[in-house]
Amino acid sequence: MHDTAYEIGRLFFQGYVTDGDFILDIGSIDINGSLRDFRPVGSHYLGIDLSAGRGVDVVVTSNAELPFAGEVFDIVVSTSCLEHDAMFWMTFLEMCRVLKDGGYLYLNAPS
Repeated sequence: MHDTAYEIGRLFFQGYVTDGDFILDIGSIDINGSLRDFRPVGSHYLGIDLSAGRGVDVVVTSNAELPFAGEVFDIVVSTSCLEHDAMFWMTFLEMCRVLKDGGYLYLNAPS
């Protein structure tokens, strides 16, 4: 993760994430930092990615079909990931599906 993405993610967590939140991180493999570093102590953080590695709790075969019921997460985050996703629009729809009504979706992707 780029240092600027890391800092902007920290600011998002500082402003919007609270104790007890259920957080889903899509593309969570820790490469030069992870948004997991900023989770509140009482939150529940789940990291998913297409391959195993540090920061990955669940390996999925596709972001276009997440293995979760609808409206499960208070927060869905993804940083430095969508630019690598050949079907990013499907991943975006899945992010919206698993996000609770009134929840926050945080995306950071280079242009």
